[in-house]
Amino acid sequence: MAQSLRQIKNRIRSTENVKKITKALEMISVAELRVMENRLFASQKYFFKVEVLLKKTLSSLKNIDNPLIEARVEKKNIALCVITSDTGLCSTYNKLIIAAAEKFISQHDNEKVSLIAVGEKGFNYFRKRGLHIAEAFKGWHSNYSEQIGKTVFKTLTNIFLSKKSDEVYVAYTYFETASRHKPLVEKLLNIEHSYQEGEEYLFEPDVNSVLEDLLPLYIFTRIKSMLLNSFCSEHASRMLAMGEATQNARELLEDLVLLRNKVRQANITKELIELVMSAESLR
Repeated sequence: MAQSLRQIKNRIRSTENVKKITKALEMISVAELRVMENRLFASQKYFFKVEVLLKKTLSSLKNIDNPLIEARVEKKNIALCVITSDTGLCSTYNKLIIAAAEKFISQHDNEKVSLIAVGEKGFNYFRKRGLHIAEAFKGWHSNYSEQIGKTVFKTLTNIFLSKKSDEVYVAYTYFETASRHKPLVEKLLNIEHSYQEGEEYLFEPDVNSVLEDLLPLYIFTRIKSMLLNSFCSEHASRMLAMGEATQNARELLEDLVLLRNKVRQANITKELIELVMSAESLR
């Protein structure tokens, strides 16, 4: 059915409003991504140094008595922390990490998997499917702070140390570039330990005291890295999605303006024909 000039004008007005919204969301995501990217790259250098230090320390020790390294003989309970977003409009970001989490859960049919949901999208998805959610953190809107990192750190370490779970995993999105993100599920606790013969180190006051500080520091920096990677990936996904939506709106506007001009021209031509016919009939 042919559209009237008024209908086309209304569609143009609506599309222009949508374009303004998507463009604004794109610019907000660009700004937030820049902030999170800077924090991620700064923290990655520190995390890698802590990781190297811990690996060297652990590899030089035969026997270690620390609950964060203790491997449980029977693995009946597993905790999985899933990091998603609080809001949508971020393309396949949530879909991919949820799919990775579901694959992990299906591979652990023999264990009881408890979820720690970071982000409202993941919480709502798994709650509707009746999965056990031990903890949920919502309303952070992918804006990292040290308090957020400490909250997740305390939650995950307490679940492991209290023996509510025998292993702790994290499902997060690894940020490679603004256009490349990779969903991953990695083990957080217990920390793997393998002895390698080589240089022996002297620890002051003793190795257990050093590990009491070094192990929590390593876990915290790793959680921070996972959160920042996920938050960067979310902002980048939203930036790209809104950029594409803005471009689509721009192309639709061009088509609508062309259609409006055609309809307007057709109306003018029709009126001219009617005038000519009226003039002819009066002769």
